[in-house]
Amino acid sequence: PRRRWCAAVTGLTLATLVACGGVEGVSVPVDAGSASLPTGETLRVRLGNANPSVGDSWHLVGPPDPAVLVDTGQVPGDDCDSPGCQTTADWTFTAAAPGTTALVFRYCYRSAPPACAPMPDRGPEVPLTLTVTVR
Repeated sequence: PRRRWCAAVTGLTLATLVACGGVEGVSVPVDAGSASLPTGETLRVRLGNANPSVGDSWHLVGPPDPAVLVDTGQVPGDDCDSPGCQTTADWTFTAAAPGTTALVFRYCYRSAPPACAPMPDRGPEVPLTLTVTVR
């Protein structure tokens, strides 16, 4: 029964519950637009594929209101075991108190904010905003 429930949950595109991998919380892609979660829960923002060895990087350029959402840091993927391979990365937050705040992420290729340069067909050219509501 749990495997069937996990399979159904992983098919969701927004606010996916991450109970299948042992990490409880809400997981959303960086371009989801919005997310909602209860106080005390973990928000995991999936940044997608990146290759740090060639200069891919993600930056939190618009941090959240710390009274609502606490930044607990970027979590590098563990699916890259050789130099030059592409990996996934997530950024995690803890829901501190009810309210709404925004997160702004920026993809950069061999550059850094505020002068991020995208790599063609690699990451978004503009910052992505995720509005988060903690209830």
